[in-house]
Amino acid sequence: MRIYKVKGRPDEDLISMAKSGRLVIINAEKVISSKLVESAYLKAKRSFEEGTNISRDMGTEVMLYLSGNRQVSEAIRNYGIGDSEIYYIIAEGEFNPADHGLLEIADNHNADERLMEELEKIAMFDIKK
Repeated sequence: MRIYKVKGRPDEDLISMAKSGRLVIINAEKVISSKLVESAYLKAKRSFEEGTNISRDMGTEVMLYLSGNRQVSEAIRNYGIGDSEIYYIIAEGEFNPADHGLLEIADNHNADERLMEELEKIAMFDIKK
């Protein structure tokens, strides 16, 4: 699994890949680090393995963990594809952002208080399930 932070709008092919479950696209506007995305992804993956998932697809499950609550519509509104130009893409296999007109950009790997608060929110969501 690799997480890419990219600039640009997802093309139709990329959206189709996300809908088929081949990758996950997360709106990066409200995410402060790929570490949050990674944590949410790993928890979502585990929830599918254990049969405790809330949603039917991995992308939405990751968004639920990022949002820290069980409201699918709110999670999609906050972390789904929107008007943003910055996204995280989670890919399990071969993926090249440039093939889709996207520019890979540097991620903010800070470990400040806000990041810790967000990681706690993800952990608490797991406990509430």
